[in-house]
Formats: sequence, C-alpha cells, structure tokens
Amino acid sequence: MFRAASGKKDMNRWIRWVITGSLLGVFLVVILLASGFFTRDSSRAAPGVSPVVTIVYLPTVTATSFLPTATLAPTDTPTPVPPPEVQDGLQVGSLVEVTGTEGDGLRLREEPSLSAKIAFLGLENEVFEVREGPRQGDGYEWWYLSNPYNREKEGWAVSNYLRQADQQ
Repeated sequence: MFRAASGKKDMNRWIRWVITGSLLGVFLVVILLASGFFTRDSSRAAPGVSPVVTIVYLPTVTATSFLPTATLAPTDTPTPVPPPEVQDGLQVGSLVEVTGTEGDGLRLREEPSLSAKIAFLGLENEVFEVREGPRQGDGYEWWYLSNPYNREKEGWAVSNYLRQADQQ
C-alpha cells in the first residue's frame, strides 16, 4: 500500500496538520475570549436574575496606643474651677493622675495662677510626678507636676483634679 519513504512523509504531514489545526483553534478561542464572545449577556439571563457583583470590604485592624502620642492644644477660654478640695497625701515625689475632668483634660500653667499662661493640657488619667508645692494662688492649692516620661510636659495644676496614682 504505502511505501516506507512516503509513509513517513504522510505521517509527518498529518502531524503538522494536527498541530497547526490545534494552534489555530487555541488562537480562535483566545480571540473570542478577548472580544467578550463568551461573556454572559444580561438580556439572555434568566428572569429575576441579574449579573451583579457585590464587593464587600473587610474591616481593618487599627493599632491603638495606651500612651498619648500628641498633646492637645490648650485654649485660653477659662473653665470654671470647682471650689478647692483638700487632697490628703499629695507630696513632693509622689505620683498623681489627672481625674474628674470628664475628658476635657487639666490645664497645666507656667505659674500657680488662673491668669498664668497655659503650658499644655494634661489628659484624663495621665500620670505626673509632683515636683513642687503646695502653693496657694487665686484661692486654690497648686502643685508643680512633671510627666515622668516626657520632661517637656511640666506645669502648675490645681489639686482639685489630682489624686494619688495608687488610689482608686
């Protein structure tokens, strides 16, 4: 039937046709995919079904810090100060914390006076070391406080909003 030499040529020709046809088929499928031929047309979709993709964003984790990273800017608006309360146990070298400001913070001033310039705002529950005091001024007892972690945060504060750090 077939001669040996021509049989091998026919087989090679057949393999080339199969490979060429396969490559053309793959090429045609790629072109049809790129043109959107196989995408679902919404007009042909089943009734009541719409091809809508909803993107749901997952919540992210935000790191928080227990130590304040920024000092709030004090305002020159005077805040009414309640009548002085005597704080037993406050003394130089003890640790005190700001309390009772309802989140407004405590103004620490450059001098023990309500009219003195505000140095900075001590945050609720912020801990300070007592460095000087007490001094009387404007009818209040004042203590000179310093933040043990940031020596730039120092000033005079009324004792009404201070308590020893170890008291609850």
